[in-house]
Amino acid sequence: MILGTKHKMKPPMVARPIVGHPLAKGLVGCWPANEGSGSRAFDVSGYGNNATFQGSAGWRSSQLGWAMDSQGSYNNANTAFDGTQYDELTISAWVVPDLTISTRYIVDNSPGSAGFGLRLVGTELEFFCFSEGDAGLVEKLNFFSAGQLHHIVAIHNSKNIIYGDGVYLDETNSAVGIDSSVERMQIGGDYIGAYGWDGAIVIVQVWNRSLSPGEISWLYHEPFAMFGSRMRLELLSTLTPGVINIAGISSGQSSASGSVRVTRRLIGSASAESEATAGLSVGDEPPPILSEMMWLKDALFAGMTANAFKLATALSLGWFWMRAAGCSALYRGDEMRCIDFEDILSVGNLKAASISPPGYVEHGGNSTYFYVVRRFNQCGVAERTLAAAVKLSFDTDGDLVEPRPNDIFTSIAEVTEGDKVRLTWFYSVLEQESAPARFNIYHDNGTGQIDYGNAVATIAYEGRMFYSYKSGALGAGGYLFAIRAEDADGAENDSPALLRIQAPSGSPDAIGILDAEAV
Repeated sequence: MILGTKHKMKPPMVARPIVGHPLAKGLVGCWPANEGSGSRAFDVSGYGNNATFQGSAGWRSSQLGWAMDSQGSYNNANTAFDGTQYDELTISAWVVPDLTISTRYIVDNSPGSAGFGLRLVGTELEFFCFSEGDAGLVEKLNFFSAGQLHHIVAIHNSKNIIYGDGVYLDETNSAVGIDSSVERMQIGGDYIGAYGWDGAIVIVQVWNRSLSPGEISWLYHEPFAMFGSRMRLELLSTLTPGVINIAGISSGQSSASGSVRVTRRLIGSASAESEATAGLSVGDEPPPILSEMMWLKDALFAGMTANAFKLATALSLGWFWMRAAGCSALYRGDEMRCIDFEDILSVGNLKAASISPPGYVEHGGNSTYFYVVRRFNQCGVAERTLAAAVKLSFDTDGDLVEPRPNDIFTSIAEVTEGDKVRLTWFYSVLEQESAPARFNIYHDNGTGQIDYGNAVATIAYEGRMFYSYKSGALGAGGYLFAIRAEDADGAENDSPALLRIQAPSGSPDAIGILDAEAV
């Protein structure tokens, strides 16, 4: 078994490779696929080559946590990563194939007779790198089995070498270097998305060096040893009720209204670009004293920056904090974890009941924005919290999307009592638009198509805890389950995440004791 220690389950989304860790040396691409929702798997190597989902690629659970769910051709993930620039290369991947037929790519950077690829051909594992006209194909027969989790490592230097589940498998000679390719690598399909992987891709990592056999064994026994385990403290804050109205330009042809937490209002006219006004409520309690004073480096060392101007510290050239009464600062980002807290959008008084973005800030249709208010005290020290945070989503017409609960944070499915299925899940309140009142359970009854019109069960929401549901007796075969959160107004999230499980055909036969004797 590979389960049992903290480095054998995926770290949280905010975790990054530990700087200086031996396994992080030479890491040029790393896609943990631990988001569990959305349409991207982020590259946490520091190079930012995020993988964008194509087609119906989505999410599923695995023995190691969340994984990318790729079901056939053109349901893959596209990255801007180009591995053909390196003379040495190591690729590591944890995968689960649902099918072991035909050709299915794990990663591919090879249009035609250039680049490299790592793939399944039936039950066979294959790795190739085109170098000076030679593909250098190395393979292992009868390696894959459907439904089984496998660890694969492929190395390219003067040879092409493959490892499987921590063990050396085979090698072949290969010239140094890789023939130039298109500057992108596909995950879960070939370079145009065809020959799609059918199953789970748990994590993909790439190094610009050759990993040693000891490092490969380490990766197999502790897949996430290089990751830090601490979550940023501000992400542990709970959202505080408040009122927000956004000033700026909202594209669309209609006015809009809605709520975030307690109340959210966006007022506009029926024009192509309508101005909207209002504010975000903040409390009266001054922020705690912390060690961060960003205005010092902004004004003293950088001069007349936008932040220094908004904080008025440019008046003293950064030598003095000019807002003795304190102030509130507004920040914005396309995603909560991508908010740039070095870029202040707008500043208001510390005890002001509202704060508005500048008029030039746009709110495009079919987009989502996250706003956060943080306060500076009388000494210029900023608090570090997400307590005053709000999420705004706009549809294609520029109207606010109806607030909904979050997607399920994590979930697993297991067979119990021979022919029943138990679902276990957890709901996270961070960044939620509305609080859940219940969870609706759906399944496909073995047809392959989930009936979202009729829930098979409803579980009441009772706070931050693990929830569980056990089905009735099921016949043999494969089943799809889905869990969606619904708020008190009947608004349900529309997460595409599915749980796939195979119900056995029956219990194993009892063991008969043929003979026994004392020895």
